[in-house]
Amino acid sequence: MKAPLISSSTDRITAEALADTNIKLIPVDSILVVVRGLILAHTVPIAVSKAPLTINQDLKALLPTSSLQTEYLRWAMQMMHGYLLSQVSTAAHGTKKLDLDRLKSLAIPLPSISLQQAFAFRVADIQAMIAQQDRMATTSERLVNSLMAEVFES
Repeated sequence: MKAPLISSSTDRITAEALADTNIKLIPVDSILVVVRGLILAHTVPIAVSKAPLTINQDLKALLPTSSLQTEYLRWAMQMMHGYLLSQVSTAAHGTKKLDLDRLKSLAIPLPSISLQQAFAFRVADIQAMIAQQDRMATTSERLVNSLMAEVFES
């Protein structure tokens, strides 16, 4: 899990497998948290599902309630990254784990839903600005490379 928003993956599951097993489909806008793996030695990855998906035992999905906005919850948890990392322990076979009970006991400040939504809108605005800056940087880099090629070919 290397991105804050998960909308696709390289692995797929068939509708038949979903119907024939007890695998659950995780809904859109669920918070995904890595709870087992060596990455927990230095990072607790947190993301939001942007498509229905399934997960394995190394992840947990948190389903926000109507009083908890998804983007607010993701950022609140991200701001508690240091604390979450301090709650990671080592399993008997040497891998790292974040105990589900510790995750469930995380105290998240709960402002009104309107403040959470205002926060989410601000985050979306900032993310749009960052994306625009990335596009502009890429365009500028291409222009510089093109100009340099012209200068040195002449």
